[in-house]
Amino acid sequence: MAEAHQLSQEAHDRLAAEFEDLTTRGRIDIARKIETARELGDLSENGDYHAAKEEQGKMEGRILHLESILNKAEIVELSAGGADVVAPGTIVAVVYEGDDEPERMLVGSIEEQRAAVLVVSPGTPLGEARLGAAVRDAPPWRGFDLPGLGPIEVRDSGPATGVHDQPTVMLLHGWTASADLNWCRAYGPLAGWRGGRTRLVTWDHRGHGARGLRTGTTTDLNNLADDAAAIARALGIERAVAVGYSMGGAVAQVLWRRHHDLVAGLVLGATAARFAVDDRQRQDFDMIGRGVGTSRLLETMGCGGPAWRFARWLGDRRAGGSISSGDAAFDKWAWQETRAGVLSRVLAAGRDLGRFDSTGWLAGVDVPHAVLVCEKDETVPTVRQRELVAALPYPTVHRMAADHAACVTRPELFVPALTEALDAVLPSE
Repeated sequence: MAEAHQLSQEAHDRLAAEFEDLTTRGRIDIARKIETARELGDLSENGDYHAAKEEQGKMEGRILHLESILNKAEIVELSAGGADVVAPGTIVAVVYEGDDEPERMLVGSIEEQRAAVLVVSPGTPLGEARLGAAVRDAPPWRGFDLPGLGPIEVRDSGPATGVHDQPTVMLLHGWTASADLNWCRAYGPLAGWRGGRTRLVTWDHRGHGARGLRTGTTTDLNNLADDAAAIARALGIERAVAVGYSMGGAVAQVLWRRHHDLVAGLVLGATAARFAVDDRQRQDFDMIGRGVGTSRLLETMGCGGPAWRFARWLGDRRAGGSISSGDAAFDKWAWQETRAGVLSRVLAAGRDLGRFDSTGWLAGVDVPHAVLVCEKDETVPTVRQRELVAALPYPTVHRMAADHAACVTRPELFVPALTEALDAVLPSE
């Protein structure tokens, strides 16, 4: 059964009115714009036509989103929780570590739109923390020692009972992210996928997040793939489908090449066979590489925090602005997940990502494989993702009309594409 979407009566009425307006006046207006632009001539060079079609796509996406919310809506009273209980509709005060002033947040649907108060969805990790829960439906953390590498914590749902010869799903996150940041929207759906009978395992890559390995002298893609194989051995996993997003997709490719007997399938999302292709990309990765030594020096001086803040400022400036999910509280949590990593190690992994090129050997992939393509991606350009598809021998392709942050900002597109890809790769039960 679909999970209820809790709304105040005021928010429900406002969204219902917006849905009615977009499906009537909105569709009529955009149809007129498209027809007017079409009359201007050659569509291949008609900017007005393409702008109108893009506006139509965004509007239809909003209509689908509103329809989903309204179909699952459950009306709740705001401030339903008592003095000691945080429930949907409660306003709470949060003080972040290192900050002095508390922030007021309403735990509820982002559609509530309360003036001067951040709205935190109960489905976000931060909202769930306020509700007293962990990241929803995430596999539990499990700590153990990796031989020669030291202690690590891994999210592991554990072997599925009554299921034999079913590969484990191994989730490999993207560059700078943590496992929870990358996969938080997918944990719940994957926990119930195929009746919850699939083992899920994920962890923070070396140097990433709060739990990534801090041992070892280097941090490159080979290290990350070898770490994955070591974790599999420690958990008694014989075969796994490697699901990699962004940098995690490159790690999955290397894992297949270096630990062929472990990999039963590949799902490669928002990733590429090579990342530094044009001059701008090569400059970006060169800048990342030059930052490794500087950040390591700052870390030895106890200045890791300022180094992270400078790296963030530089990245935002290079990108032409900060990246936002549209949920300020989630964005703050995401930044905390990111800066929990060791910057010099994160940059070292990025430097190696710029050197990565699997185009010479991808044609040899001999396990079932699928590719998730973000059609509006500028971080890993869509053309690079299509190049990956062309380099593989027989991929199934699952497209999303979304940008690189789809795994976080567009779960309604990402999760179905992910489960379809897994169905294509994993054998039927």
